[in-house]
Amino acid sequence: MADTNWPAGHALAVTHFQRNLEKEALKRTSVLQFMGKGSDSLIQIKEGPNKDAGDTVKWGLRMQLKARGVVGDDTQEGNEEDLVVYNDSIVVDQLRHAVRSKGRASEQRVPFSTRTEALDGLADWWADRYDTSFFIQAGGAPHVYATDTAYSGLQASTDPITATDTDHYHLPEGQTTEAGVASKSASAVFKLTLLDRVVTKAKTISPVIRPIALRGTKYYVCFLHPLQVEDLRTGTATGQWRDIQLGAIKGGDITENPIFTGALGVYNNVILHENTRVPTANTTPSAGGVRRAIFCGAQAVGMAFGMGYGEGRFSWVEEVFDYENKLGVSAGAIFGMKKGRYNSKDFSTIIIPTYTTYAS
Repeated sequence: MADTNWPAGHALAVTHFQRNLEKEALKRTSVLQFMGKGSDSLIQIKEGPNKDAGDTVKWGLRMQLKARGVVGDDTQEGNEEDLVVYNDSIVVDQLRHAVRSKGRASEQRVPFSTRTEALDGLADWWADRYDTSFFIQAGGAPHVYATDTAYSGLQASTDPITATDTDHYHLPEGQTTEAGVASKSASAVFKLTLLDRVVTKAKTISPVIRPIALRGTKYYVCFLHPLQVEDLRTGTATGQWRDIQLGAIKGGDITENPIFTGALGVYNNVILHENTRVPTANTTPSAGGVRRAIFCGAQAVGMAFGMGYGEGRFSWVEEVFDYENKLGVSAGAIFGMKKGRYNSKDFSTIIIPTYTTYAS
């Protein structure tokens, strides 16, 4: 009598697990909820290598025309204005990770499926890697992983994370450097007044930082480290945490939008999110010190995928080794992630370094 068998590595199993990996990885990530193809997306998907051969996607940014123009019958010829277009690009490369069992005897000793746990483990790993790439890129920090392409969005190792320019940098009042912030301790912690000033800067800088448009309302997004959130919550000054509570997200269809999922609240049309990956100002993470909150508008970060890949689309390969005694599973993607930057300046992010208190 013949038995129907579905061995590890069967084609149907590959399809099933690849779909599950997409769902689980996207569900567990913190930042890909902000991803979209439109120009109003915080992380904009750039078309290019995912449709055609190539490892780089390039695009331009046209600046606004500024000349006076001519009035009445004044001569137009000779008074035209040149178009000013800056460009940026993203390199895509392959990133993979895999899990391999020791063998069937080893697998029999535990009450769970190695294959299923491999799926969960790789989903967590991919969620962490996407989030890490985003915060290293957007934070522009000299993080320990900043020059390792496996952690920093797969950009070329010869093009490390670019430091934030002074126009897109906002320090607490009276400070001129991050070292100064560190020395001021409690007087340079995160406060809502910093957001007020950064919103004004976003609206008046050239080019302006466009907010994300959502159902007729425009929002910015700011990512805070938990230590910055703690300082904000425990601040005793008038008009601080209480104000954000008054602006907390309440009811309505707007709460169903993913950019509000897990948000702390809204203040001055800035949606605040907490994330442990918000970088330090140092090359290595530390308990206290200076953390860089990241204020973002539309097109803050660009992302591109290679052919056959896309939003949540991974390769999933299962192989058996040693006469089918050992199972190995691998998940990979071809992608690239990069902070928007034109004419040697950041485009849609402002870094807010603040001192973070710490109690053991």
